[in-house]
Amino acid sequence: MTKKNKTDQLISGIQLELFNTLPNDANPDKINLSDKNYNGNITSYNKFSNLSDKTESINQSEEIIKIDDINGLTYVRNFISQDEHDILLEKIDSQPWLGDLQRRVQHYGYKYDYVQHKINRDMYIAPLPDWALNIATKLHEHYSETLPDQVIVNEYEPGQGIANHTDCKTCFRDTIISLSLGSECIMDFTHPSLNQTSILLEPRSLIIMQGEARYNWRHGIAKRKSDKFQGQVIKRARRVSLTFRTVIIPDYCP
Repeated sequence: MTKKNKTDQLISGIQLELFNTLPNDANPDKINLSDKNYNGNITSYNKFSNLSDKTESINQSEEIIKIDDINGLTYVRNFISQDEHDILLEKIDSQPWLGDLQRRVQHYGYKYDYVQHKINRDMYIAPLPDWALNIATKLHEHYSETLPDQVIVNEYEPGQGIANHTDCKTCFRDTIISLSLGSECIMDFTHPSLNQTSILLEPRSLIIMQGEARYNWRHGIAKRKSDKFQGQVIKRARRVSLTFRTVIIPDYCP
């Protein structure tokens, strides 16, 4: 089979132009966004399947990709434009950062207690600022059954990461959505009985975790200054992520 550099697919009525160079023995139906058993080598390709008809594109360049290896995991390219990306990053950097973790963070809506893994009414800060609410509203319209009311902003400098984890199951509802700004990086997904899958998170992209992906898989970012992905070394630069969640409000969240 000859190499196929430009693959056109129709997903949920959106004409996708995915630029990939596939190995000679690769199935052209399968796009190489993720690595299986991440060790710098490709051992498998993932096939992306269609989303339901109710999912629509927010903009013409947006690409919605459902990853078959992990049920409930969706990747969205180009959720925001480059101009929107730059303005959003400037807006975030104009706000104060907290240094109570190994990385800098900002909390909006509610502050989450990382030590006791809980959230309650006493942790309410204020309504989401307009820039965060605008994004949350778009996410609610297209990807989330509920309107996100809590946002955490994480800054990752080269060499920083986050341990594999599952977001607090009793603190937040089913849909967890993260928007990437700045540098690319690898996010690893691990399961107690299935092979690890690693996803390349590009700037301006969304990673959406629902169902099994949200509750049964752990996700994390290794602490390193570069990623080796599909045979290429990708040097990390500063990355900022915005994670949107909807809180569950009991008196105590264990």
